[in-house]
Amino acid sequence: MPDALRDAVARMQFALADADPGATAPACGAWTVADVAEHLGGVHLWAATCLATTEFPGWDHPVRARGGQPLSDWYAGCAATLLDALAGVDPATPAWTFEEGNATAAFWRRRQVHETTIHRVDVEQAGGATHEAGVEGVGPALAADGVEEVLTVLMPRTLVRRRQHAPETVIRVPEPVAFVCPDAGRSWTVQLVDGRLHTRTGTQGAVARLTGDAAYTYLALWNRAPRDRFAVTGDEQAASRLLAAELTP
Repeated sequence: MPDALRDAVARMQFALADADPGATAPACGAWTVADVAEHLGGVHLWAATCLATTEFPGWDHPVRARGGQPLSDWYAGCAATLLDALAGVDPATPAWTFEEGNATAAFWRRRQVHETTIHRVDVEQAGGATHEAGVEGVGPALAADGVEEVLTVLMPRTLVRRRQHAPETVIRVPEPVAFVCPDAGRSWTVQLVDGRLHTRTGTQGAVARLTGDAAYTYLALWNRAPRDRFAVTGDEQAASRLLAAELTP
C-alpha cells in the first residue's frame, strides 16, 4: 500500500498548508490542528522505529519543539522518514506490531495509511469541512480496508484496553451485528464471544445489518461522521448498542 500512503501524506500536507494551527479538531476533544499534526508526525517516526525491531519499543512518540520549524515542514520531514523506512523493507520482514498474528512490516504500511487519512479528515473538519468532504480521495477499496482494520484489529484492542482502564465503556453487544458496504462488495459480522470480539466476513447469522457506503462507514467507525446515517435492518436495539459503544482508540 505504498502508493496509497504517499497519496494520503500528500493530501495531509495540502490540508496543513491552508489550515489554522490553532483551530480545534471536532473529533479530537481539545486538540488543535497543531496537536493533530504533531501527533501524526510523532506516530510516523515511531512507526519507522517499530519497523526496525521485533521488540516492543515503548509507547513514547517523538515530539515537536514548538517555536521550531513551521508545522507543515516538520510534518513533511516526519512523513519522509516513514516513507523512506517503508521503501527499504520488504512487507514480510518481521517487525513489532500490536496486531495479534501479524508481526510484519506490512502491518505498518496499512496502519499508517489509515492513521494519515483519518487525521487529514480531522484537519479539514477543523476548517469547517463536513464528513461528506472527508471522503474525497477515499475510494471504496481503501475505505473497505479501513473498515476491516477497525473491525479486526482496532476494535478487539480497544475492547481489551477499555476492560482494563474504563470497564463502563466496554462494548456490551453479544448479538452478531453486520456491517454491509454495497459499493465495495464487502460485509463483516462482529460478535462478542467469551469476552473477545470476533469478526467474520459475510452476514450469515447476523441479527442486524448496518448498511452504508464504505467511505461513510469508515469515517463513522472512527467518529468522523455521525453514526445515524446507516440503513438498519433487523434488531435495531442491538445495532444501536453497538453504534453507541467506543469502537476505536
